[in-house]
Amino acid sequence: MIKSLLYRLRLIRKSGKLKILVVDDEPRFAKIIKRVLSSDEYDVQGADTAIAALKRIKREKFDLIIMGIRMPGMSGIEFYHRIEETNRSYLNKIIFATGDYKSEECVDFFSRTGVPWFPKPFTRDDLLRAVKTQLKKNATLGHASPL
Repeated sequence: MIKSLLYRLRLIRKSGKLKILVVDDEPRFAKIIKRVLSSDEYDVQGADTAIAALKRIKREKFDLIIMGIRMPGMSGIEFYHRIEETNRSYLNKIIFATGDYKSEECVDFFSRTGVPWFPKPFTRDDLLRAVKTQLKKNATLGHASPL
């Protein structure tokens, strides 16, 4: 079932790969995600700040955005609220990774928005499960790529 949904999503991309943007100020985090997800299925690209990510999504289309919460300049939560105002087609394409998931701010944000997240540090299975679940959800909802 998941394979057929990934196939349908890949039909949208000329390259045949789903584009994922990883946004985090920790290079180690982005490097690990890129290593795990870089395959025939995923074209993984990076941005080191939320502000850089906003610029990238204005120029390019991404199937998924994986980002941290705590970053200098603009947090992941602020990024999400900016997307709510400017490009709502990306709201269902964001997954957060955070070590701060027990803070009052994060608990409130995740419970209000229902945005998927996985903990830092994470396992390969945590990451793959989050990505495949969100891509499957987007394919089912018809959100294969932003407009």
